[in-house]
Amino acid sequence: MNLHWKWIFIGAIIGLIIIGTSFYFLEKAYSIQNIKLIGYISGFLLTGILTGYYSPGRTVIESAIAGGVLIALFLVLIAIVHLEFLFINYMYLLGIMTAGVVITGVGGWTGEKLQGTIDKTMDGKDGDSTFQWGWFITGVLVGFCLNVLLIVILAPLYGLNLMLALGLFCLGTMLAGFIIGFKSPGIAIKEASLAGAATILLETILLVEILEFRFDPGVFATAMFLGFILTLTGAWIGEETQARIYQIY
Repeated sequence: MNLHWKWIFIGAIIGLIIIGTSFYFLEKAYSIQNIKLIGYISGFLLTGILTGYYSPGRTVIESAIAGGVLIALFLVLIAIVHLEFLFINYMYLLGIMTAGVVITGVGGWTGEKLQGTIDKTMDGKDGDSTFQWGWFITGVLVGFCLNVLLIVILAPLYGLNLMLALGLFCLGTMLAGFIIGFKSPGIAIKEASLAGAATILLETILLVEILEFRFDPGVFATAMFLGFILTLTGAWIGEETQARIYQIY
């Protein structure tokens, strides 16, 4: 297996820009560590997605290695500033490294799926009624990444305005559906719409379990329905756009 060292380097640079920007906004706006953690997870995921999508061929492993390099660079920088960091439990450091590699690798797989270089073993055959699990998973990951980027990481740009955050949530959710509808080779409207609802479920679990937020069941049901409708609409627009472009060219 020949590694594309160029894309390991490029992936690390992409990650430095994304994680560095995330660090600036997250540390400035939030005091709750778990909110920052969710932001950084999304940053590593986005790093893998961009690396996998723009690199030629399959570079999932390269994306994962870039994530490991990125983690190592940040650990060195932190150790330089805080010498006591050198004495942290080594298993804890190993866990951080492993998480960075896995999350960025998953992002790389997602980027490759959007690029069209990942096989269709999870999607069934063209034209059949098999549920396309690959595009469902891609929809969840893209939706999560977009929502965290727009609502958490970039929130300081608009002053944590709740109404604007709600609008950006709707935009990010619909955009995720559009991306799946536009990039999938077949019809993936049902996969995208269910991915929208699953994304809301995932984000709710994170809010409840990690941030200890509490939701009224009616609010949760409304959010799930809204996620379903928004991604359904976005996917339909994406499919129509894809069809029109192919008709033109």
